[in-house]
Amino acid sequence: MSVPGDDAKSGATVSANGILQIAASIRSRGLDWERIARAVGLDPDRQYDLADHVPLKCVMALYEACGLETGDDAFGIKEGYAAPIGAATVFDYVALAAPTMGQALKNWVRFQSIPANSIPIGYIEEDRYAFLCWEISDSFGPRAQFIDMIIGFAANRIQFIAQDKKIHFKADFSHKMPRNLAEFNRILGSDIRFNQPCDRLGVPLDCLSIVPPSSEPHLLQIVEQSALRELREREDRADRLFIITNQISDALKRGDASLGAVAQELGMSRRSLQRALEGSGTTYRQLVDHVRKALAQRYLVDSDLQLSEIAYLLGYSELSAFSRAAKAWFGMSANAYRKNSARR
Repeated sequence: MSVPGDDAKSGATVSANGILQIAASIRSRGLDWERIARAVGLDPDRQYDLADHVPLKCVMALYEACGLETGDDAFGIKEGYAAPIGAATVFDYVALAAPTMGQALKNWVRFQSIPANSIPIGYIEEDRYAFLCWEISDSFGPRAQFIDMIIGFAANRIQFIAQDKKIHFKADFSHKMPRNLAEFNRILGSDIRFNQPCDRLGVPLDCLSIVPPSSEPHLLQIVEQSALRELREREDRADRLFIITNQISDALKRGDASLGAVAQELGMSRRSLQRALEGSGTTYRQLVDHVRKALAQRYLVDSDLQLSEIAYLLGYSELSAFSRAAKAWFGMSANAYRKNSARR
């Protein structure tokens, strides 16, 4: 069976830039990098090029595995905050060479498809703050460590732009409060909330006029031209299977993930949708089961939702049906899976 995120076929990919940093970090702790990488579907011996992209689900699973192996649920945010300036190549410099911090944030929104083609960024101004908001589909499973890495990375670059001016961040996380809250406070300050509807990082509006120390109009022009070329190449790789998967995830939460309902939302006939899935080596029933399993993992690991609430969000009318499915997916009850994940 082919399922989204199991290989590059799903089209949801992310830059491989951070993998070498993670490998070094894991080895420095005396842990088995080769075993961890293979367990999430990555080749530990591969020499990743700066232009390489790997399946998003594998990288998300890698961050989760590293958090569990190290016993540190602040692993992701520390890794993101420690990423060297320039590590994200063109994506770094479209921000760092911008004329102001405000333009830097907007350039990240504009060019987000370069590091990750399936993680949209939004920009809003609210309550005297400018927020970057990230949207990661629940269909990829647990994501706490990965989103923490993204926010840590952004906080590091924003603070670099501000130089000596200490930024008073506001941050919202969709996952539950971590045990190692002290590291989140060290990096972001105390204005942090968990179990929120979205993942976002806020900067005071009066900071948007700050000029980055590396601001350079000619460099920005060159970098933007390179970024636009890369963006066109990335956007040409959009994949229908990923779109269908996201639609099923949304439909489950709305309470009607029937083939007909999802096909209608996608502007397709039932038969066209079935043919599209057959061409990808899967069926509608298999794909729904895959999405339900990923959602269950996400809610059991990242949230404190009651099992009855999770069952509802997965489209089960009875808790008993969800309980049977969880036993088939995980080889244990949903409660045991949650407790096992929390202990590791």
